Amino acid sequence: CSEEGLKHRGQRCIEPEAVFGQMKNNMNYKRFRHFGKDKVFMDFAFFAIAFNIKKMCAKMTKEGMDWLIRPFYELTVVLFRC
Repeated sequence: CSEEGLKHRGQRCIEPEAVFGQMKNNMNYKRFRHFGKDKVFMDFAFFAIAFNIKKMCAKMTKEGMDWLIRPFYELTVVLFRC
């Protein structure tokens, strides 16, 4: 066990909590919409995709690439239209 390994292991328990905190408080996602293990997995996967897209758009805006966001948004609307 190296110093770096111990430091990384200590961070592991903290990292997911920030995402779940944002999920519950900032995005008001407190319950899964479906029942059953497979459906809950699917529900969480869609949430994770949306969370990552939101994070990517924020990063693109910060780096001055916001001109790319509109076409990307339109593409995701077409892909995920029900």
